[in-house]
Amino acid sequence: MVKKLWIKFKRWVEKPSRFDAMEEQLNLVRGEYEYTAKKRRQGIKDLDNLDKAVRARLDNIDNKIDSANAATRLHLAVWIEKFEVELDEKVADIKSGIGFYQSYLANNATQKRKENG
Repeated sequence: MVKKLWIKFKRWVEKPSRFDAMEEQLNLVRGEYEYTAKKRRQGIKDLDNLDKAVRARLDNIDNKIDSANAATRLHLAVWIEKFEVELDEKVADIKSGIGFYQSYLANNATQKRKENG
């Protein structure tokens, strides 16, 4: 049962790498000059929801592996911990990119106001 659950989870996570797809989408967003604040907020909200969904699945697996043997529990626990660290780094990286883009737009707007007097 644990092995089946583990395979299912790995397939879900690796489906054309959900975080890579989100990051690619946000990189496209950064390239657009006319990007509204509403869309930026939606991008952060979508990322948070994805982050919560992955963590919920990790917790679900964590709870179900308690019935597995000791070696399997240890292996899965190490993998889950490593994955959570990578997840934290990826989310922080994407959010810092959004923050950088927002400050770029704000600075650009200030510069245009100065130029226009």
